[in-house]
Amino acid sequence: MNINEVYKFVVNLDRRPDRFESIKSEMAYMNWDYEKFSAIDTNDHGGCSLSHIAIIKKAMAEGLDEVMVIEDDCVFMPYAKSLLEDIEKQIDGIEFGVFN
Repeated sequence: MNINEVYKFVVNLDRRPDRFESIKSEMAYMNWDYEKFSAIDTNDHGGCSLSHIAIIKKAMAEGLDEVMVIEDDCVFMPYAKSLLEDIEKQIDGIEFGVFN
Protein backbone atom coordinates (compact mmCIF):
# COMPACT_ATOMS: atom_id res chain seq x y z
CA MET A 1 0.00 0.00 0.00
CA ASN A 2 1.18 3.48 -0.80
CA ILE A 3 -0.36 5.81 1.78
CA ASN A 4 0.28 8.79 -0.48
CA GLU A 5 -2.08 7.26 -3.06
CA VAL A 6 -4.93 6.50 -0.64
CA TYR A 7 -7.94 8.79 -1.14
CA LYS A 8 -8.21 11.18 1.79
CA PHE A 9 -11.15 12.93 3.41
CA VAL A 10 -10.70 15.79 5.87
CA VAL A 11 -13.63 16.08 8.29
CA ASN A 12 -14.47 19.66 9.22
CA LEU A 13 -17.44 21.39 10.78
CA ASP A 14 -18.55 24.21 8.50
CA ARG A 15 -18.78 26.46 11.56
CA ARG A 16 -15.05 25.93 12.23
CA PRO A 17 -13.21 27.47 9.26
CA ASP A 18 -10.29 28.19 11.60
CA ARG A 19 -9.69 24.48 12.04
CA PHE A 20 -9.95 23.92 8.31
CA GLU A 21 -7.25 26.54 7.73
CA SER A 22 -5.01 24.73 10.21
CA ILE A 23 -5.45 21.29 8.65
CA LYS A 24 -4.85 22.70 5.17
CA SER A 25 -1.29 23.58 6.18
CA GLU A 26 -0.81 20.12 7.72
CA MET A 27 -2.00 18.46 4.51
CA ALA A 28 0.31 20.70 2.49
CA TYR A 29 3.22 19.62 4.71
CA MET A 30 2.39 15.99 3.95
CA ASN A 31 1.91 16.90 0.27
CA TRP A 32 -1.46 15.12 0.26
CA ASP A 33 -4.50 15.87 -1.86
CA TYR A 34 -7.81 15.52 -0.05
CA GLU A 35 -11.52 16.13 -0.20
CA LYS A 36 -13.13 18.26 2.49
CA PHE A 37 -16.09 16.52 4.09
CA SER A 38 -18.55 18.82 5.84
CA ALA A 39 -19.02 17.13 9.20
CA ILE A 40 -22.44 16.23 10.51
CA ASP A 41 -23.00 18.75 13.28
CA THR A 42 -24.83 17.38 16.32
CA ASN A 43 -22.86 19.34 18.93
CA ASP A 44 -21.58 16.09 20.44
CA HIS A 45 -19.39 13.10 19.63
CA GLY A 46 -22.26 11.44 17.81
CA GLY A 47 -21.71 13.80 14.90
CA CYS A 48 -18.16 12.51 14.56
CA SER A 49 -19.37 8.91 14.32
CA LEU A 50 -22.10 9.85 11.86
CA SER A 51 -19.56 11.72 9.74
CA HIS A 52 -17.25 8.71 9.58
CA ILE A 53 -20.14 6.43 8.64
CA ALA A 54 -21.23 8.87 5.93
CA ILE A 55 -17.69 8.92 4.54
CA ILE A 56 -17.58 5.12 4.42
CA LYS A 57 -20.91 5.06 2.58
CA LYS A 58 -19.66 7.74 0.15
CA ALA A 59 -16.44 5.80 -0.47
CA MET A 60 -18.38 2.60 -1.15
CA ALA A 61 -20.73 4.40 -3.53
CA GLU A 62 -17.74 5.83 -5.40
CA GLY A 63 -15.95 2.47 -5.52
CA LEU A 64 -13.03 3.58 -3.36
CA ASP A 65 -11.34 0.50 -1.86
CA GLU A 66 -9.17 2.44 0.57
CA VAL A 67 -9.75 5.78 2.24
CA MET A 68 -8.11 7.78 4.97
CA VAL A 69 -10.29 9.89 7.26
CA ILE A 70 -8.45 12.79 8.86
CA GLU A 71 -9.95 15.02 11.54
CA ASP A 72 -9.41 18.76 11.19
CA ASP A 73 -7.47 18.91 14.48
CA CYS A 74 -4.80 16.46 13.28
CA VAL A 75 -1.19 17.59 13.63
CA PHE A 76 1.65 15.77 11.88
CA MET A 77 4.93 15.57 13.74
CA PRO A 78 8.12 16.53 11.85
CA TYR A 79 9.06 12.85 11.49
CA ALA A 80 5.63 11.83 10.14
CA LYS A 81 6.74 11.40 6.52
CA SER A 82 9.64 9.07 7.31
CA LEU A 83 7.59 7.16 9.90
CA LEU A 84 4.84 6.51 7.34
CA GLU A 85 7.42 5.30 4.82
CA ASP A 86 8.74 2.83 7.41
CA ILE A 87 5.21 1.67 8.27
CA GLU A 88 4.41 1.15 4.58
CA LYS A 89 7.37 -1.21 4.28
CA GLN A 90 6.30 -3.16 7.38
CA ILE A 91 2.66 -3.59 6.36
CA ASP A 92 3.31 -4.38 2.71
CA GLY A 93 1.31 -7.47 1.87
CA ILE A 94 -0.70 -7.44 5.11
CA GLU A 95 -4.45 -7.30 4.66
CA PHE A 96 -6.37 -5.27 7.22
CA GLY A 97 -9.71 -3.51 7.53
CA VAL A 98 -8.77 -0.54 9.70
CA PHE A 99 -5.40 1.09 10.29
CA ASN A 100 -5.39 3.60 13.12
